[in-house]
Amino acid sequence: MSSSDTTDNSQYMTKMYSQLIDALHTIATPDDILLQFDGEPDTTMVLDAVWLRIRKIMSLNEMGFLLLDDDGLDFNLTYYQPVNSFNHINQISNTAINEGTFAWALNQNRAVVLHGDKDNLSRLFHVVAIRGKVIGMFIATFDFDTDSINETTLGLLSIILLNCANTIEASALNMKVREQNEVLETKIEERTRQLAIEKTRAEAASIAKSNFLATMSHEIRTPMNGVLGMAQVMATTELTEEQQLYVNTILDSGNSLLIIINDILDFSKIEAGKMDLESNPFNLNKITTEIASLFQSKAHEKNIQLTYNIENNCPLELMGDSLRIKQVLQNLTSNAIKFTEQGSIKISISGSMIEDHSVSLILSITDSGIGIDQSAQNKLFSDFTQVDSSTTRKFGGTGLGLAICKQLVTLMGGEIGVNSQLGQGATFWFTLNLSLNTNIQTTLPKDKIEHPNQLTPLSGTILLVEDNLVNQLVAKAILEKFGLTLDIANDGLQAVQKFSKNNYDLILMDCQMPVLDGLEATRQIRKNELENKVNQPTPIIALTANAHNKDRGRCIAAGMDDYLQKPIIKDDLYNLLAQYLKQQTTNKQQRS
Repeated sequence: MSSSDTTDNSQYMTKMYSQLIDALHTIATPDDILLQFDGEPDTTMVLDAVWLRIRKIMSLNEMGFLLLDDDGLDFNLTYYQPVNSFNHINQISNTAINEGTFAWALNQNRAVVLHGDKDNLSRLFHVVAIRGKVIGMFIATFDFDTDSINETTLGLLSIILLNCANTIEASALNMKVREQNEVLETKIEERTRQLAIEKTRAEAASIAKSNFLATMSHEIRTPMNGVLGMAQVMATTELTEEQQLYVNTILDSGNSLLIIINDILDFSKIEAGKMDLESNPFNLNKITTEIASLFQSKAHEKNIQLTYNIENNCPLELMGDSLRIKQVLQNLTSNAIKFTEQGSIKISISGSMIEDHSVSLILSITDSGIGIDQSAQNKLFSDFTQVDSSTTRKFGGTGLGLAICKQLVTLMGGEIGVNSQLGQGATFWFTLNLSLNTNIQTTLPKDKIEHPNQLTPLSGTILLVEDNLVNQLVAKAILEKFGLTLDIANDGLQAVQKFSKNNYDLILMDCQMPVLDGLEATRQIRKNELENKVNQPTPIIALTANAHNKDRGRCIAAGMDDYLQKPIIKDDLYNLLAQYLKQQTTNKQQRS
């Protein structure tokens, strides 16, 4: 080889190397192409960027991209340069299709170059594909010698078009993802709106249900007060054996109905998350004694021995929701009596200190009744559940009692369970961790359990504020049996007027009354006492058919001292009156 040939060859290689370096700078990855756009580019924007890169490696007269439609059946001229080249490129593509060149080029993984036609323009075809999937066809024309196109340039073209296919696919996928996200966001927004509507409806339904239950409870309790009240009064009169049977039947049926009403209301409040627990001082022996006293006559009727025992040195003065603790004990004791035909029932309480001011209690009720099969024990504490249908038929009940007991004990932070075998009785137990009432603390003396005393006559003048005639008769009969003097006001306004003119030892105040309700009447009475600088306010006890905890709160906030639900239970009313009248007597003696 001559020195001249060597020089020419060297110059050619240098030129090719320089072109290669320049061409490599034109190649961009799909991410590089996408990053130059603000937001998601459409296909035209992507092809604009690709066209600029191709022009840097080849001087083309015309260029066009034929892309497959969504169905993958037809190629459509989507992009072309210059802007007036549409017809010519379309003609070239149609001719290539008819000659079979188009189909042949689709199967090539490289550029297909055809020499100049009658217009002295050479043609270039290159499939646009990714991972074997054809996206379209690149078509171009040029007027320079085809021999001047080297393999390096065509290789660079293949890389650019591969990146083009990648970019178009990535852009399409991003578009689909964005559209899907928009659809999902729309669905989420719509679902959120629906949930908000459903929540509003559910809250409205819950409020409506609560209002309905409160109203129905009030309306049912009012006539029940007349039935049970008069039956209690009648039971204290001289009756024949047959009449006593009838009265006891009325009382049993009325109390059963009252239990059902209370269970439904409690279950509804717990279900709605509106069961509020209190923490007040109470005496453990007192509530146990009251439970034993309440069921003593029923146990006597069935010839069952009912006893209770509080373990020696068990703290008695505690802090907690005594009404709910008493409710659980009452429910479990009632069940024990219901399912025991002979033998005995024992209420046992033991306690141990867990901290300086806390005690762990175990309360249990053991009976010698029918017992419970092991397989049925797991579902005992479920809603509306009895052991089997025959149990419901024989013993009755809604199946809510134990479910409510479990939920109440759980709310108080304790546990509840049962130990039993079929035919061998049962022991229902529950645990509670309670705080001590440090202001006063006593334990039962060894081997000594206090039992309830017989009712002793009370003394004092009571103002009964009640608009219902039947309830007036019931209260009058019961209070006079207690030995009390009674004055009656038919509404709140009369109560305020009578209070301003007379002295009363205690006021029993109904809440819902015409003219002036019990809450406003109480406020005016307290205002009257404040203005007259009364040293010892007159005790006012709400006597109402309202059954929600919030009603109790409203009564206390209005200035009442205590709260008693209708229907009136004679013993409960007696205990409450005895407590406040005793305080009044003590205060009078101290002032004198």
